[in-house]
Amino acid sequence: MRFSKCLWISEKFENHLEILKNIQQGSLPENSFVLCINNASKNLMDIYSSAELKKPYVNIENLLIIAICKGKNDAKDKCAEILRDFVVDNGNLDGFKDKFTG
Repeated sequence: MRFSKCLWISEKFENHLEILKNIQQGSLPENSFVLCINNASKNLMDIYSSAELKKPYVNIENLLIIAICKGKNDAKDKCAEILRDFVVDNGNLDGFKDKFTG
């Protein structure tokens, strides 16, 4: 599991510095959701709960976390916002994954 250089952390969290410190130690906020770029997936982005990332069936080596969200609805909203902003800037979704992994 890797973290994007341009990591977005939801405004709904109270202490961003504490979250960043915990990320350096390898832990995510409890009950959080993350938006990931997964080059092994056909999806543009995947949404995982922090608890799900601890499951042995999830291959975290392929995941690049681009956002940490407070809840599932927060994650869905951020996902839509990221895609919308990319389309506004680029006219389509071509090269979306490359923006983060290239």
